[in-house]
Amino acid sequence: SVVVIATTLVLPLTLFSAASKLENTLGQYSQNPQLIAYLELGGTDSLIQEVSERLLMREDISYIELVPKALGLSQFSEDSGLGDLISELGSNPLPDALLITPLATEISSLQALARELNQDPDIESTELDIKWLIRLQGLVDVINRLGMLIGALSVLAFFLVIGNTISSLIQTSLDEIRIQKLLGATDLYVIKPLIFKGLYYGLSGSIVAILLQLVVFSLLNNALANFLSLYDATADSSASLGVSWVVSLTALSASCVIGAMSAAIFAKQKILTLNPA
Repeated sequence: SVVVIATTLVLPLTLFSAASKLENTLGQYSQNPQLIAYLELGGTDSLIQEVSERLLMREDISYIELVPKALGLSQFSEDSGLGDLISELGSNPLPDALLITPLATEISSLQALARELNQDPDIESTELDIKWLIRLQGLVDVINRLGMLIGALSVLAFFLVIGNTISSLIQTSLDEIRIQKLLGATDLYVIKPLIFKGLYYGLSGSIVAILLQLVVFSLLNNALANFLSLYDATADSSASLGVSWVVSLTALSASCVIGAMSAAIFAKQKILTLNPA
């Protein structure tokens, strides 16, 4: 029964713990977000300074770094290794750019700021450098919803497993229970040890499920590090999945309560219909 309960609980617990850890990772990577604003290609040389001064008057922007198109072309030539080919171009094809550091770190606020900047007549387009975090946040939301759905089904299975186990215990102890009732034992007296058994099953199953999570996460951490390193070179050393103590403590408490309730309901149903004679 404990093994069945553990395998029932390990999937939703793993999903909730993974979602919790990924949310913490998202928070770490979005602490210093930046917006890149590309100005109109045909703008004057002083346009970049004028737009920067105007944007710095906003209360939601803390710092702006100017990247003139000449500097952008020079950096691109150096990074791409195409300096000889670029030097043959008749004109600079790159626009002036602004690296904007906003005060807000929430993804929704950053998206709203990007939409507002896109409406500026001097700005051609904006680019949010944490778009991959937005996609990962969507994945976290899916994991949370999937965890809630599977968790609800797991609670039902958990309830039935403990109920059937308690029913089997009662079935094998019918003679003992009849003797207790003949001697004047109340239903509560008979049911109480069964309730503690249900609590024990719930607690033991959740502990085993938490231990199984460690095995699952040890197998997933390398894959997660490789995935995040595609977007951030430092992600492989700072991001890892692990057991969430909040989720684990909640699971332990809920398992004890569900185990005791399931045992009480099934035991009461069986014992009330039991004839002492």
